[in-house]
Amino acid sequence: MSENQDGTFNATSTCDNLRGKVNVTQPHTIQAAVTHPRLKQPVCKEWTSDPQDGYKLRPIVTRPLQLSLCDPGEVLCSLNLESFYPKHIDISWRCDTGQSQKDISSQEKYQENPDQSYNAESACKIPGDSLKDPEFKVIVRWKHETMEDWESRELCVRDPGFPWRPNITDMSPLIVQPNQQTRLKCTVSGYFPDVLTVMWFMKNARQETIPVSNGSKYEIPEISQEKMSDNTYTCTSTLCFTPTSNSEEKEFICRVSHPSLEEPIERSTGPARTKVSPTVREPIKFSLCESGDVLCSLYVSKFYPKNINITWTTGRDLKNKIRSTKKI
Repeated sequence: MSENQDGTFNATSTCDNLRGKVNVTQPHTIQAAVTHPRLKQPVCKEWTSDPQDGYKLRPIVTRPLQLSLCDPGEVLCSLNLESFYPKHIDISWRCDTGQSQKDISSQEKYQENPDQSYNAESACKIPGDSLKDPEFKVIVRWKHETMEDWESRELCVRDPGFPWRPNITDMSPLIVQPNQQTRLKCTVSGYFPDVLTVMWFMKNARQETIPVSNGSKYEIPEISQEKMSDNTYTCTSTLCFTPTSNSEEKEFICRVSHPSLEEPIERSTGPARTKVSPTVREPIKFSLCESGDVLCSLYVSKFYPKNINITWTTGRDLKNKIRSTKKI
């Protein structure tokens, strides 16, 4: 609504709620009625559709471009266009490597709606290896007689909607004991394609971050990638070393790079913690229960890590195990 210089007003009313409510192939009439305190009766305006043309509908996109993994190593790209009329629509796909473009063949499936408008699902397949290039794009374009120009959607491996970015799902804490081998692991899952780089870094007491590589001090086997039932990949990288009493390793970082990532992701072990052997300073204690049973208890202190096994046995040869409980 706008105000004129003489103090009167102008108003424009729009109506775009006919989609799905009228049969697009049948003539129909739209009426707008204007009421105002200064009008004795409403002012009505009508529009009747052309019996030959019906009611034309522009295609709408309700979901982004979809990707799904297929065997063997292909990616299915699909786009849904909904509620358009008449049925004819031009749809084309192409891939863009940054250096050149190439058309891709596609297949379309049409569905007629209750109002006799149409939905179309257009799909094409691309090699999964194409996504190893961060510059690679998939572009879909469409043109309908209700549109003045082509419209398009595109997707590349680094777009926010890309579904197969790696996740670091498990990272070992750093628990050390001098002269005993320490084994760290970093598990990465849910990624595609299978181009993944895992690097290890060490922080010392001066908080310096130092790259760690396979050699005489550190053992870092090559990662083995496993293809999962959903066609994504999972791998576990391990690092083994034997600390000494004056080792400088205070923390380790696992850093992961993938074509879908602008920047690497990483996970830390946290500060190093030292293994501590359990201490038993008190003898077994006995106390009588109301039931007449004898409760036996043993206190074990100052150990790390938390997991510990305590087994009770009885008999002359100490072969009869007794069920027990523990509180930590």
